[in-house]
Amino acid sequence: MASRKNSSSAPLGTRKRSPRSMEKAIRATDAKVRAAVHAVLRKAGLTGVKVHSVNFLIDRDAMTGPGCADCDLATHHCVLTPDGWVCLPGS
Repeated sequence: MASRKNSSSAPLGTRKRSPRSMEKAIRATDAKVRAAVHAVLRKAGLTGVKVHSVNFLIDRDAMTGPGCADCDLATHHCVLTPDGWVCLPGS
């Protein structure tokens, strides 16, 4: 059986995900991300510091389409926040 070629500009062997699929995958690893950040904070002696929220800026070439509707990606970033996709001014 021949394998399907990936026409995306993503690294070889990876497929572009839909925004919904990307959000679902990130949400599934959110607890691990928070635990890792807390471990780094504890190691740095910052035991009184906790993660409030984590936002993810995703390379637009990794997805099949933008996560945000009506977001000018030339001047803005589409960021996945705990509340969903948000269009933020770029820096």
